[in-house]
Amino acid sequence: MAKPQICIIAGPTAVGKSKVALELALNPTARHIISVDSVQAYKHVQIGANKPSVEELKIAPQHLVSIIDAHETYTAADFRSKALQVIEDITANEPTQSRIWVVGGTMMYIDWFLHGFPDAPATSDAAIAEANQLIGTYKEEGDWEGATKFLKEKFCQENDNRSAAAAAAAAATTTSTTTTTTTTTTTTTTTNPGDSNDAFAQRINKLASNDWYRLRRIIEIKVSCGETFDVFSNERKNSLADLGYDVRCFFLCPTDRRKHSHIIDLRCEQMLMKGLLRETGTLISEDKIAEEGQVSKAIGYRQALQYLRRPDPSPETDESAFSSFLHDFTGATRRYAKKQMQWFRKDEKFIFIPVSFDDGECNGDMIPPATQILTLCEQPRDKYEASVTEYEKFKKQNEEQASEMRTFVSRPQHLLQGSEALMKVIAEGNEFSPKSSLD
Repeated sequence: MAKPQICIIAGPTAVGKSKVALELALNPTARHIISVDSVQAYKHVQIGANKPSVEELKIAPQHLVSIIDAHETYTAADFRSKALQVIEDITANEPTQSRIWVVGGTMMYIDWFLHGFPDAPATSDAAIAEANQLIGTYKEEGDWEGATKFLKEKFCQENDNRSAAAAAAAAATTTSTTTTTTTTTTTTTTTNPGDSNDAFAQRINKLASNDWYRLRRIIEIKVSCGETFDVFSNERKNSLADLGYDVRCFFLCPTDRRKHSHIIDLRCEQMLMKGLLRETGTLISEDKIAEEGQVSKAIGYRQALQYLRRPDPSPETDESAFSSFLHDFTGATRRYAKKQMQWFRKDEKFIFIPVSFDDGECNGDMIPPATQILTLCEQPRDKYEASVTEYEKFKKQNEEQASEMRTFVSRPQHLLQGSEALMKVIAEGNEFSPKSSLD
């Protein structure tokens, strides 16, 4: 049975991925969408997860939405397994489906799904905590060079100490068993931090600057494996290409990052006006969000929980507290969008599709991006690969605009000081004050 083409559509939050996917899924032979979203997968959440509406679900089947219970975990490995199963089921039940859309922005889920899982052991909570502790200060200060130097010195020195101890023990054993008087000379070789012969240092040297996630992962493996670190190659296994799929990868790239950032801010305000605080308070009171689960740590829900649980809420401090909450919410969302752009710029598999936004519109004009994606999907494989270089300029433009974002100023567009909309949102939040069942 022929395998369907897999088309991955990624992009930063609020760029319009869902609208593009729905446009493309109007084709009856390419009507299925698989959601790559670590929050949409959870049951009960809606507003903060920006789940598809009832009307949108009527347009096309959307898989891996609302499938996980509140207290369950949902890892990149879980997503990969479930997504591959969905593809197999669609292929078996609807053999006329020639193309499947995989849409979302959860970076690691897409990474594992596309490139396969690494040859590495599972890590413990203790290893994760130690890794975070080792790089925490460096990451906060943005000191990549200092972090990598410190780690190579620390772990390479530990390797040297073990090697020296092993050599000394071997020499002592040899001397004690010798029946004649001899002079034993022991020579040990130490590894210079950063030496390409040391597997740990070698892997760090291959990382792109400021790739804190992969740096942390290398530390986790090192802490978990110790002396057997070299055994694990960390090479990827069973990529989609290895499994025989024709994969096309696209990243919706805003042509104006400042305008996109204002749209992100607007999206956050819209979520609050739709009832994000009420939804969060209700979910917690009904035990539909795990206290330390993925949803409660997700952007939007995390800040909402902190706001709802603020100490001593009062009419005199409501507006200032809400202003701080909104600032944290929008800021975290913009930083996440920045991280998404950085992540996918490093992945050579992705073609950056330009997306422009009309003034005042949250979604912008998505027809041109959908048309470009469809054209690229319909091209023969060799022509598609040749097209990659034509879109490199958009990736470069996206990176060049980073410096302009340093002067970006966030401003509320609807939840203005003293406005009726603001007062309504604050009143909804006050229904779930610390004196309520949230305690």
